Amino acid sequence: MLRKKREFERIRESGKRTDGRSWMMFAYLPNEEISVRWGWTVPKRVGNAVIRNRLKRWCREVARELNQHKSKKSMDINVIFRKRESDFYKKMEFLEFKKIFLRNWKQICSRIQELDPPQKQDCSSRSI
Repeated sequence: MLRKKREFERIRESGKRTDGRSWMMFAYLPNEEISVRWGWTVPKRVGNAVIRNRLKRWCREVARELNQHKSKKSMDINVIFRKRESDFYKKMEFLEFKKIFLRNWKQICSRIQELDPPQKQDCSSRSI
């Protein structure tokens, strides 16, 4: 898991981005670690503490399911939430969140496979 400010800054400065929707974005960068490391940026303008903690909990749950597939690539991924209308995140359902999250994950995998085709990246979400 990404925890230090400099890790997030490194992804922001030298990483690439995917825009899944107008409310969620993934920033990613290859790393020297053995696994995928996740982090999330949930600013206060997204909602109150209850909403922010729910989004982080959902991120951890989906990331845990994806990490069980033991991806062959190693990268750092920061999930960034953007401000929306006041009730947007409050009304969001987990299945909708997960669908967008997995769509972003597949975009990252397809971009990495284009850059590095000889190695296989496990981007499947069959059991998820």
